[in-house]
Amino acid sequence: MKSKRLLLLSTLLLPALTASINGNAQTPFSTITGTVWQEKKVAGLVDGLMNTDEKRIPGVLVTLFNETADTIIASAISDNNGQYVLNNFNGPGNYVISFNYPESGYSVTDLRTGSDNSINNSVTDYGEGDLKTTSAFAINAADAGSNLSIYNLGLVERPNKRVYSMYKAYTNTAWNDTLKLPKSSATTGALSRAKLFITDAAFHPSIGIENTSISSPSTGMISLGGKVSVRLPNNNTTNLSASTQITKSAEFPVYDGTTDYAGTSGKSWNNAFSAAYGDYTYPALNSGHFVGTDSVSLPVNAVSTTTISGGGNLTSNIATKVAAGVFVVYEYDGGVLPITLGSFEAQISGSVGDLRWTTFKEENNIGFDIERSPDGKTFQSIGHVSSKADNGNSSRKISYTYTDDNPINGSNFYRLKQTDFDGKTSYSVVRVLNFAKPGSIGLYPNPAHNTLTVYGNDVTDIILSNLAGQTIQAPITYSGALAVINVSALNPGIYFARVTSVNGTSTSLRFSVN
Repeated sequence: MKSKRLLLLSTLLLPALTASINGNAQTPFSTITGTVWQEKKVAGLVDGLMNTDEKRIPGVLVTLFNETADTIIASAISDNNGQYVLNNFNGPGNYVISFNYPESGYSVTDLRTGSDNSINNSVTDYGEGDLKTTSAFAINAADAGSNLSIYNLGLVERPNKRVYSMYKAYTNTAWNDTLKLPKSSATTGALSRAKLFITDAAFHPSIGIENTSISSPSTGMISLGGKVSVRLPNNNTTNLSASTQITKSAEFPVYDGTTDYAGTSGKSWNNAFSAAYGDYTYPALNSGHFVGTDSVSLPVNAVSTTTISGGGNLTSNIATKVAAGVFVVYEYDGGVLPITLGSFEAQISGSVGDLRWTTFKEENNIGFDIERSPDGKTFQSIGHVSSKADNGNSSRKISYTYTDDNPINGSNFYRLKQTDFDGKTSYSVVRVLNFAKPGSIGLYPNPAHNTLTVYGNDVTDIILSNLAGQTIQAPITYSGALAVINVSALNPGIYFARVTSVNGTSTSLRFSVN
């Protein structure tokens, strides 16, 4: 079970926001709207365009980032029509939009295939695990009161998968609801796995803190957010949760005599957003909970969370709304390869790439084409390894190797293309190796889980920071042209590595930890 926070937020710090504290809503500078849809396959193909008869997808987490500061400006959840609305209270600036959904169930369709951007997909898919974002775009002073509506997301259901979802609109906390998703039909196939995925968007229209102590000033800090919890089916008493978090701090002099969250002893912030998501894969299935003609009922609870620390006597006035999305991804027997693949690993050995894989079962297998790509999208065959099984059939463990003697400078994406005697082909998962160009600097894997490797022949120093600009400590081991960072203790989220070269120049590299 995993919970991931898109930390941290952005908030607008304003000198006196008593109007919002007293409940009067503010008008956003501008809005951004779009639609998330599922591509319909015709003869196994999709057209990359949003058509009126195609399914709309609720529950997708949509987040507006300030491109320069990498802070969250707004967050939303797509509704039952697949539509989302991002309220930009920040004003002019350069922005990007990110989308979070269960990548085990969906891939992204082609980028802007048509001339009409109102029905095009605006997101590029660089591979599972990468951030799914639009290109950067500008909102100018002249855009006040306007609405941008060209940032849509088109998703393609992955092979052997079925995905269903629901959403809950922004609602004042605390709230409880039950979201119902279709069970898997027994006629679809033999269900092998079910995964739940939840999204959480929190909106704080107003945050106010007042020091009511007449003798003790305070340096106060408030940490707040929204937590969404889903009770897992299959007789599981565990909750799947996703929690957002915002942290603000300020100096609070002694009480000025008026509890208005302003003046000399109070502070107020308006229109703060944050976002998070989480998932859970069932290690074993009880078909009665997931297979049938009725629904899977998922009790959902949302609460606000607030922690205040500091001296004096701090009191708060906070409004919190939380929206949520819930997905279920059904995976069916059949798999990606018609063989039982035990492992597929790739590693750098000097200047070459070594690939190793094992099989536990093979049926009518001719062999494997090794395919390579510089971008994870366009692959070309670089070699072939024939099956070691007798006549292509085996029920024992067989090990295979292949060496790429001439890897590409930079990223090398590898996959196996397996071919049957009847001509059918299928593919393995993708592995990636990074070979540094002379003088180049980069990092991998991204997202990282336990370790992150920074490569570059002239790296002398690395400093890590979070989205709030705070320096983060993590063990770093330097070895030749590589530096290995232990990120296992870092919370899930987005970070930056400022890499200093021997000539004194610095490069900022963005990465995420899951």
